[in-house]
Amino acid sequence: MAASENAWTCRRCGRSDAPRLDWEPWPGDLGREVRETVCSSCWNEWMTIQTRILNEYRVNVLHPDHVRAVREQMCRFFDLPLEEKSSEQ
Repeated sequence: MAASENAWTCRRCGRSDAPRLDWEPWPGDLGREVRETVCSSCWNEWMTIQTRILNEYRVNVLHPDHVRAVREQMCRFFDLPLEEKSSEQ
């Protein structure tokens, strides 16, 4: 049974053999969910897109509305629920 407990599939690419993240990349429950359900390859893909978003839209990561917008885009990218439970405020 231990093998099935450790079995997982990346929610974005569907791979079950991809390396998982070692850390929670976002605060709170969202970070935990990303760590538990997203592989490192898909996270790296998101980081590239996030960098483009930050640069092209001149996002200020200290502005709460901008942080919410980036969070929303990340949730859409990973098909995560769009909740307003915000632990970064």
